Amino acid sequence: MQSFLAAHARNGPQADDRALVHAQRPDHSARHAQRSGAGGAAGCGAARAGHEDRFDGGVPHRRWPHDLRGGGIRPDIYVVADTFTTAERAFVKALGAKVPLFRDALTAYAIELKEGNRLPSPNFTVTQGMVDEIVRRMRAKGADLPDSVIAGARTLITQELGYEAARYVFGRSAEFRRRMADDEQIKRALALADRAKSPQDLLTLATTQPAPTTVRNR
Repeated sequence: MQSFLAAHARNGPQADDRALVHAQRPDHSARHAQRSGAGGAAGCGAARAGHEDRFDGGVPHRRWPHDLRGGGIRPDIYVVADTFTTAERAFVKALGAKVPLFRDALTAYAIELKEGNRLPSPNFTVTQGMVDEIVRRMRAKGADLPDSVIAGARTLITQELGYEAARYVFGRSAEFRRRMADDEQIKRALALADRAKSPQDLLTLATTQPAPTTVRNR
């Protein structure tokens, strides 16, 4: 948690995104540093320019900026950075040093959902009542979370609870499929593949796409 406060003091709002990641898996940064030099290409020729910080159910993932002007494999399509919204950063700030309470609440509730056999299939829907339960548990542990802050974080909480519950109840493969269904990079690639009639057609479509706009993994 000291790293959370120090990062915020040095780097401003974008540090809030990283704080949530480090609070969850503090030893991730060293492993990521070893991988990040590999280049900026990703599946089906789509890659994010910029960086992203998202919860990743035990293994947070982040893509840092790469110099796309030379070196490595140049992606055909750039999908721009996926970062926390302003409202989600407000949620992080409100949690402060109590960021682990969010992860603890997600994990404990996911285990209860498994033990109670309450989820019918891997495609279950995270209800607003389930989100309310996560908020209740965080507040019960002392997190000061105004309703206005929670309103801006509901999408984030919904998504993260879905990943956590999918993993505990149905296994990592179910969690992975759920994440891929939300991943903008994968969705863009599949949409192009569905339109293409041949590999050459796919390459043509990739090179004639409009300039990237800000997108989110929602």
